[in-house]
Parts: sequence; structure tokens; C-alpha cells
Amino acid sequence: MAAKLFGDRIRDERNRHKWSQAELAERLSKRVKGIYPTTIHKIESGDRAIRFDELAAVADVFGVSVDALLGRRARTASNDRSFAANALFRSALQAASAAFVAAENLQDRSADLFGESDPDGSDPLGALAHQASSAAQTLIEVSAALRDLATEIEKAGKDIEK
Repeated sequence: MAAKLFGDRIRDERNRHKWSQAELAERLSKRVKGIYPTTIHKIESGDRAIRFDELAAVADVFGVSVDALLGRRARTASNDRSFAANALFRSALQAASAAFVAAENLQDRSADLFGESDPDGSDPLGALAHQASSAAQTLIEVSAALRDLATEIEKAGKDIEK
């Protein structure tokens, strides 16, 4: 059925240009090999699938997009924006997770290395432990900010799709 619908689009476009099957075949044969009027007939009737190179040539000859020949809707700015928002949402969630895991790892490795260090910073290891703890806290804050961003993107994405 899809092949027949596609064939109908080819026939409609050929008729719009007022070309016979032979004329279309001649125009296409300059771009791809093995195109004859019988080939056009078989494609239009849905008896033969079209090859990718033939599809591109047909679109070029008719001056239309492959999407148009396939009956696909043209992409709109809102579709592109929705796709981009979804990609940004996924990136924010992944980065939030990575930042949180990094903070946990930093805290764990710091505790392994510095264990009982002097928390007031007088011990050099204690100062490093404090710096590691501070970096871990910053990563936790970054993770929270990225989760907030993902939430806002999700809300905005619903508005884009409207």
C-alpha cells in the first residue's frame, strides 16, 4: 500500500509537469542508469520499489524534496526547537547525574585518604580534605542547578509543542 501511495505521488508530480512516463524516464536516465518508461510505470503502480539513487534523482528532476515525495511533513521551527529542547533536557539530566556521582566519589576518596585528619586545617592533609569537601559541595550544587534546568526545560518544552 505504501508503494502504491508513493507511486501515486510520482504520477501526480509527473502529470503536474505534463510529462509522459517516457519523458520522465529520459530525464532520469541522464542521472541514473536503468530507468525506462516501463520502470516508471512499475514504480507508479507500486509493482517496483524505488532505489535511493533513483529517489534522489526523481526529487531533483521534479524540484521537490525527498520528504515531499515520501509524503512527510516539512520540519517546522517548532519541531526543530522541540528536538533541541529535548536534547538539552537529556544533556542537563546526564550532566546532573555525572556531577552528583563525581561529588560522591570525591567525598569517598577524600575520606579514604584523609580519614582522621585535623578538620581545622592545621594539618596539610586536613587542608586538602577541606578543599576536597568544598569541591564536592560545589559539584552537588552544580548537580542541583542542572536538575532545576532540566525541570525548566521540560516545562518550556510543553509550551513549544503547543
